Amino acid sequence: MNIGNFEIGAGKTFIIAECCSNIIPHLYNLGGIVSAVASIGANALKVQLYKADHFPENEQASKKRIEFPRDLFPQLVKLCHEKGLACGASVFDEEAVGVVIKSGGDFLKLATREWQHQSLYDLCDVTGLPVIYSYNCREDLGHRYKAVRHGLAMACVPEYPAGKFFIPSFMNDRGWSSHSDHWLDCLIAVSRRAIIVEKHIKFAADNYEAGWSLYPDQFHQMVKDIRWVEEAR
Repeated sequence: MNIGNFEIGAGKTFIIAECCSNIIPHLYNLGGIVSAVASIGANALKVQLYKADHFPENEQASKKRIEFPRDLFPQLVKLCHEKGLACGASVFDEEAVGVVIKSGGDFLKLATREWQHQSLYDLCDVTGLPVIYSYNCREDLGHRYKAVRHGLAMACVPEYPAGKFFIPSFMNDRGWSSHSDHWLDCLIAVSRRAIIVEKHIKFAADNYEAGWSLYPDQFHQMVKDIRWVEEAR
């Protein structure tokens, strides 16, 4: 499976910088954000294309103020491609899938809550784009791949931040989505042959998801450590 120009599973870990809600205060400077992500050695940048009304009512007010404007996604993709980055998004509805496709995005992501949303899962599968889906590795220890032609499972602990983590001992053909406030779990996952790692990145101390995100210099160190682990395996 290829994401952009990167062959997944060919020896190097595919590293996604999850900009999540942390990008929202910096929308005026998308070019600067993309340049920062490109400079730290990540292979891809990802955002989340949800709408507040998708979530339970008690979450909607907080989610509304951090929605990524869908009309900016084509610009984000273009900026990423100019810097050699793949660009993708977590999708939560049919419209978001269409936004990624029409914008020339490189991959789709299904969040932990969504990977059992069968109609959305099926829609992503038939697009032909690579599909990454997260699953709770604590609750679903017997997880098996769904019949997705272009997909990859990504284990995670859906706690924010995840104070403790459980990483399956056998990570071949799987990814790891980290919600810790460090990157030790990412190194352990790579040592167990995870082929994709997703880690949140922050750009200021007051970013919405700063508590489980890395500053760019920390993210850069994580990338260097991952490359070292790859050599040591």
